[in-house]
Amino acid sequence: MKYYDYDLLPFKIHVIQTNRFKTVSVQINFYRKLTEEEITKRNILCSLLASTTKKYPKERYMSMKRQELYAADFGCSSIANINESVLRFQSEFLNEKYTEKGMMKETLDFFLSMIMEPNVTDGRFDEEQFHLVKKRMKKRILESQENNRYIAKRRLIETMCSDTPLAFFPLGNLELLEQLSNEEIYQYYLDILQKDSIDIYVCGDVNPEEIKQYFLENLKIKTTKKPFSFESILMNDIRKRSRTIIEKKFAQQSNLVIGFKIEELTPFERDYVAPIFSQILGGSSNSKLFRIIREKHSLCYSIYSAIYGFEHIMLIEAGIDAKNFKKTLEYTKKIFKEMEKGKFEESDVNNYIKLYYHSLDEIYDSPNSMMNFYGSHIRRHTDMIDERKENIQKVTKEMVMKLAKKIHLDTIYLLEGDVNHE
Repeated sequence: MKYYDYDLLPFKIHVIQTNRFKTVSVQINFYRKLTEEEITKRNILCSLLASTTKKYPKERYMSMKRQELYAADFGCSSIANINESVLRFQSEFLNEKYTEKGMMKETLDFFLSMIMEPNVTDGRFDEEQFHLVKKRMKKRILESQENNRYIAKRRLIETMCSDTPLAFFPLGNLELLEQLSNEEIYQYYLDILQKDSIDIYVCGDVNPEEIKQYFLENLKIKTTKKPFSFESILMNDIRKRSRTIIEKKFAQQSNLVIGFKIEELTPFERDYVAPIFSQILGGSSNSKLFRIIREKHSLCYSIYSAIYGFEHIMLIEAGIDAKNFKKTLEYTKKIFKEMEKGKFEESDVNNYIKLYYHSLDEIYDSPNSMMNFYGSHIRRHTDMIDERKENIQKVTKEMVMKLAKKIHLDTIYLLEGDVNHE
């Protein structure tokens, strides 16, 4: 496996040359600074570009063409990623070594047409498709408001991280959705072609020079891009006393989310110590939270913890009966204090080091995992797999205990299930 990087001014190309897969996978990522008002626009635009093109103006025509291309996969996702907003166009298709000569170019031509040849007439997207996309987006936003687990997590983050981009609702704003016009979205489309930073990732058994030449000739974006850098979020307003918020909603089960803010982490703490800490605390069925709160005391249906290193927060989420709220919280605080005092085994650290180590090997099993991992290396300057395998072995119990002292309880949010509440 080899890596090739080309800085071509209007965009950058990163090729992961490997013969592990029979497919070729491509990501074209458009980056810009994340703003709350643009999330809705990017979500709409993403759906419009992926659903039809000028040559294939109906979704069924798009589907038929995909079948002609040996059932190739195509799609677009809009991602709110800390301080950056990403439009990710992606495709996976059979290498032409297993089809016929010329299929890679034909498939890539179709893929690029989703970006460069939108279903537009006189400065407007197809009117029927535009309203269909808005209708689907509205439905998705409304459905999210019925997902109590999602609601609880969002309310906690909106409260605890209100002055950061983490508080922006990633599905978009209903009021803005209703107001946005077809012409505005088209003008926004032209704006991203001119201003967004662009990275292209290709993974497969390909010739890197041919890939470079193809995109130079066919991705007709001439504007030289201003570099846009990824930045992590620091939590400078550490609370001395935590706060508790309880809201009621008609439901059988209650959803508890406990939010912690983390002092600034070193890259080593973020990438190696924090994952081990989280796994021991609540990241698996062998974790302290799971074994004590769920299995020993039967206080919850589910419970787990996750650390978000670049965001400098940790969340503990649990599905509980409302009557068990105080006991669950009491045991959670107690277990967290035990982590600070080192009341866990050295073998726990070693076991999760092995798990972390083997999870790195699994990255090689998926082209998307490989592109995302390499993308993190490019955008976030994280270590490559061999470096990670070496560094994870350095984590000690003392490091895990030291990290615990950087983690501070901030907000406790309970969405209390109440069958009498409407």
